[in-house]
Formats: sequence, structure tokens, C-alpha cells
Amino acid sequence: MFEGLENLASLRHLRLLRLAGCCYADDWMMSRIGALFPESLEMLDLSDCTRITAKGLAGLRTLKKLRYLRLEGMDHVKDIAKTALLLEESIPNLRIFGISYENAMQLLQKEIELLANDRVITDAKGNAYAEDDDGRLFYVAGRVNERPAVTDDDKPLMTSTIRRELPEMEIAEFERLDELSGGKLRHLLVGSPSGYSWTQEVETILSFEEKWKKKRGIPVDQKLLPKSKRMPQLKDPVVSTNNSLLDKQEEHILIEDKMR
Repeated sequence: MFEGLENLASLRHLRLLRLAGCCYADDWMMSRIGALFPESLEMLDLSDCTRITAKGLAGLRTLKKLRYLRLEGMDHVKDIAKTALLLEESIPNLRIFGISYENAMQLLQKEIELLANDRVITDAKGNAYAEDDDGRLFYVAGRVNERPAVTDDDKPLMTSTIRRELPEMEIAEFERLDELSGGKLRHLLVGSPSGYSWTQEVETILSFEEKWKKKRGIPVDQKLLPKSKRMPQLKDPVVSTNNSLLDKQEEHILIEDKMR
């Protein structure tokens, strides 16, 4: 694919390039596209190109004639909404489609809530850690490269099975921190991000280990149960309590009305 991209260099008047779903499109390719077609490319489709990061997308800022950029299925990429706004600001008349800014705002809100949590501390590099009752730190957000290193067949180059001890904290606190961190807290109890993504593969591993231990009579900590076996947690116990108090007040008013 990389060799084929170089063969497009002679197309000086290329205006439309569609790479939707291309499994080879990565950050390196974005920099090459920006260098090859700075004065001709007007429409570019990068939908579902899962190997492109926000940093790579920024390499398109040299495409001064770009008018339409499609990014469907890319909302999972960290900071992509911010990069899209910067591209629209740096390239005149550029319109970007497929980005959910509402979803980006929700992720930002979660990050703010995570950093405001009493158990979360940050270091000088901007990394955030959850501190358990024993004073141990567990990474939950920051500047660690979270993209797995994979081959062209999307297989991990390295898989770490090093496990961390379980954090000492209430299960409700653990679930809340795991939710706000996008699953990173539970993920790092399973293995490193060099071999797995944060969601589906982790649940697959947890499900397999739970079945394996159950057959052998080995107890499984609730923090390492698969999603289907976890107890539901109240998202906001304060709101729940307030709602129950309001319901009781309404019942009291209705009873008084009936007695009159």
C-alpha cells in the first residue's frame, strides 16, 4: 500500500481520494498525503481508518485546497474532535463531516470528573493515577501511548500478561473510576495496553478466566468479573436518595389531601 501511494505522486490534479475502511492508512500515510497533494486535493474520505490518530490527522494541515473531509466511525480516537476544529481553523472553507462533538464533550466531562475525584492524583507529566487504601497508584489517564503495537495483520507485536494487585477500595468506587477512565483501571489489572484494546478484548479475557476458575473452584474477585456478571452500581446515590425523599414528601401531601 505504501508503494502504491508513492505511485500517485504523478497525479498532480488529484481532487478526490477515498480511503474509507483502509486498514493500512496510518499517521505516516497522512503526512505523505499532505506532502503529495498540497495544492490539488479537495475531498478526502478517511472513514473507519482505525490506525489514524489525532496527531496523524494534524498532518493534513498542509492541504490548503481541501474542502471536504469525512471522518465517520472515528469518534473513538482520542482528541480527534479538537484536531478537527484546529484543521477547520487552519484550512479556509474546510468542512469536516462525521465527528460527534457532543460525544467529545461527554468524554471531556468524564475526564473532568475523573481528575476531580478525591482518589485521583496527577504527576508533573500530566498522568493521572487512582490511589487505593494502601497508597498504591493505578494509572487511569494521561500521556501513555494507548495504541497497541500491531503487525499489518492487526496482531499484537508484544503481549504483556503482567498482572497488578487489585486496588483496595470499595467496589462502587472502583466501578466509578473504571467508568470515568474509559475502562483503563480494570484493563491494567488484566495486562498492558501493548497487546489489547481497552474494551472488547478485556471483557473476553475476563469472561474466559471467570469460567476457567469457576470450573476449578477458584474464587473470583468482583473487580475481575466480566460485565455480564457484575452487580449494577448506582451512578449517583445522592440523586437517588433525594428522589426517594421527594417521593415520600409527595405521598405525605397526597395523604393529607385525602384526610381533608
